Amino acid sequence: MPYIHVPPIHLGPLTIHIFGVIAAVAVVLGVKATRHCAAELDLDIGLVDRLMPWLLLGVIVGAHVMSILLYSPDRLLRE
Repeated sequence: MPYIHVPPIHLGPLTIHIFGVIAAVAVVLGVKATRHCAAELDLDIGLVDRLMPWLLLGVIVGAHVMSILLYSPDRLLRE
């Protein structure tokens, strides 16, 4: 798969990176899909909405921990 460099877009003090845009779209689509599945299963949508921020926080923290463990475990021994 070829690597395509997309330069960031600067809007005054705000810098928009393509990875951030893709991640935000993935979060929005994931939330919509989860709400849809919950509605199909007759689950409480309010509960799903209350749990979603905790789920996203867990995913972000878990991804960071796995990144350190898999790509730079020597950082754990150093720090």
